[in-house]
Amino acid sequence: EVQPAVLGKRGCHGAEDTTMRRPMAKPLDPAVRQALDSPTTLMGKLREIAKRIGTDQELAERLWQEANVNSKLVAILIMDRKSLTPDYLERLLVDIETLDRAEQGKVGEWLLANQLMAAKKLHPSMDGWLESRSLMRRRLFWSFKARLMRQQKSSTAEAERLLRLIERDLGGADPDLQWVMNYCAAMIGIYRPERRQRCLDLGERLGLYLDYPVPKGCTSPYLPEWIGSQVAKAS
Repeated sequence: EVQPAVLGKRGCHGAEDTTMRRPMAKPLDPAVRQALDSPTTLMGKLREIAKRIGTDQELAERLWQEANVNSKLVAILIMDRKSLTPDYLERLLVDIETLDRAEQGKVGEWLLANQLMAAKKLHPSMDGWLESRSLMRRRLFWSFKARLMRQQKSSTAEAERLLRLIERDLGGADPDLQWVMNYCAAMIGIYRPERRQRCLDLGERLGLYLDYPVPKGCTSPYLPEWIGSQVAKAS
């Protein structure tokens, strides 16, 4: 007589059938599900959700596969940083590159800020993104370098190398790339006094973001104003 399959029992060849006894994934709390599915959910709320969940690589991988961006943002927050190998990062980047431009920027920057900046073992791989054919990876390269400059973790030689590239390419760069290159130039101007005047001159020469609408209480992205305001605050 053929017996029905029983969880945790031995299979027909004597090996334990671990796939049959694997527990089903626990469904998300309805309130969490609603927050993830809502396009109006604020970043702060997503951080609260991730904090309650804690590190959970299995759930992170499930959420990453979902189409909505909020699920990917929470996935980034709860993923286990030890899992971030170069191969795994490559999979994440390929997935991000399937999103539209605005979503690529949002998810890519979130990944950079919340995982990659602290994953020093991946920094050599990220250095290679400068010459990538992917616009998103080149954007992340410049944001990565700007953040290192802000943290004052870049060498004098690196600051000079980056500034020369910015002086050469900023004016004709793709608008999305311009934004993060300009950000890097601002960080060089703020944190590298010996190169500050060159960054100010660059901003004045290009006039980039001179007429950019700036909400009350925010800082203009126009280099002379951005650098000047931050240096004045620090003095």
